[in-house]
Amino acid sequence: MGSKKFFYQIIIFASIASIAILQPVKIKAKDSYYCSCGKGIDNGDNTCTIVFDTPKEDGFIELYLPQWSEDGEYARYNELSFISFGFYEDNRQFDIYHRGYIEWDISDIWDYATILDVYLLYEGYEDSPSDSEIVSLNNLRPYNSSDEDLFKVMISSERFVSPWNPIVDPNQEINLGTNAVINLKNNLSSDWFGIGFIGQEENPFEYDAIYSTEDEYASPAPTLKVIYEKCMLNSISIEIFQSEDNIKEGQTVEFLYKIKNNGSTKLTKIRVLDSFFGKIYESNDEINPGEEITFSYKAQIFSSFSHTAEVFAFDPMENEVSNVSNSLSVNIIQYLAKSGSCIYKIIFVFISLIFLSFAYKRAKNLLQSKKLIIR
Repeated sequence: MGSKKFFYQIIIFASIASIAILQPVKIKAKDSYYCSCGKGIDNGDNTCTIVFDTPKEDGFIELYLPQWSEDGEYARYNELSFISFGFYEDNRQFDIYHRGYIEWDISDIWDYATILDVYLLYEGYEDSPSDSEIVSLNNLRPYNSSDEDLFKVMISSERFVSPWNPIVDPNQEINLGTNAVINLKNNLSSDWFGIGFIGQEENPFEYDAIYSTEDEYASPAPTLKVIYEKCMLNSISIEIFQSEDNIKEGQTVEFLYKIKNNGSTKLTKIRVLDSFFGKIYESNDEINPGEEITFSYKAQIFSSFSHTAEVFAFDPMENEVSNVSNSLSVNIIQYLAKSGSCIYKIIFVFISLIFLSFAYKRAKNLLQSKKLIIR
């Protein structure tokens, strides 16, 4: 009776173990953050401020248009003390249009910074009765564009602030709005940002103006102020999967590794180390924010083990980021089958011994009976 009870306990234990082995493994990744203002100023509230007080170029484009013709002459003025935008008449024979512009080098901001606000700081020079507008330059860079192209692009450009009137006083500030935030964000990788100024172009002798960087007494010269988040997400995660669960001893198994860039910056120089297999992946390819890459690794398995994978990468500032997957257990089902086979062999031998014992006793009894008959 005791042997039968032991046999059932072994069978129950083996069943529970096999169920536990086949349970799915859940992997979770940990994010990491890189917090720095770079060349900006820490505002103390997880934001940074950076100012660009020296435009690469500022000025205005003039269209000198005879009233009897549709073709005029364009001229650029970038060495005067003011930036003018509006409409003039010259002895009622020529129409003169001014459209202003400013370009800044913004290479000191991280390419993947999260931009919160964009401001123009200026000192007003002239304010007409009519309204003006601050507009986008539609990715047309003043520094290397023609006068005519720069003049014409402003009329169809996206509006940042409309209507707008410059205040004729020093130390003025205007928030350029959501469209400017998006535009600047899109231009971070190009390292420049520009704005245009359009005055009213119907009533003669009405124009607006602000002081340019050429005026040494301007307070301030046209300045771009940008507010951005201090902490950038430079995060990477890795997950491990195996192609199947019912693994036999000596079987070749394919392991899948999924790497994801969870952050807001591109990552490169990807390297993966497996705690059991060693270095299994290395690449100089870039992974953009939100992008995933998957690769596989095949190995012949002879024993059960647990392993993790650690992924390493570098962000654009050459800061290393890394992450570790949760442990993945690899179990050989064949071992349980072998254990069961051994149990059956033991039972077979045990039954065989019982049968032989019974046969021996039976033979012995028969032999004794024959002896009694002979006597």
